[in-house]
This record gives sequence, structure tokens and C-alpha cells, in this order.
Amino acid sequence: MILAEYVVGDAAPETVLSRLQNLGVTLLDLPSAASLLCAKAYALYLANRRLQPVSPAPKIPLPDFFIGAHASLLGMTLATADADRYHTYFPEIRLLTPPEPVPT
Repeated sequence: MILAEYVVGDAAPETVLSRLQNLGVTLLDLPSAASLLCAKAYALYLANRRLQPVSPAPKIPLPDFFIGAHASLLGMTLATADADRYHTYFPEIRLLTPPEPVPT
């Protein structure tokens, strides 16, 4: 879980940390060593984008790349609904994804 994403929109953002800790959630500081993994994955993403007829990508890495780099470096499982990007740029990460909808 990315804390900033959780706090945004919360009715009492100043109490989020204490509420999460009361639920037994462990909060970790993120290591700066992940910056190299993030940069390498984002450079690959930019190269792939250049091959497609789409608008240019932002010059600053997207948040998903920071998240993926930290999950990779720390050997953590990542819960996401956007498995394709993580499989492509961080294939070593174990992902928890929502089940595919059952056709009706």
C-alpha cells in the first residue's frame, strides 16, 4: 500500500498513520537504492513508448515505477489491478491481482 494514496481523500488524514498501526500494518521507509531500478525500468518504458504512435511520456518517472522498484528491491509482493505494466518492467515481482470477471 502506498501511504500517500491511502491518505488522499481520507476524512481524517492526520490520523491515518495511527489507525493503520492499530490495525497491525507495518510501515516501512523506502530505500533510495530503488532509484536505479526505477530509472532503468522507466528508460525501457520510454524506449517502448517511442515505438508507438502515442503522445510523449512524462520525463519524470510515473509513480508505478517507483512502486515497482521498491517492491523489487525489498522482495515484496505487490497488490495491483495493473499487472501488465509490472509484468513488463518488473517481471521478478510477485503480484496479487483481482480475479478475472466470470463471463455471464
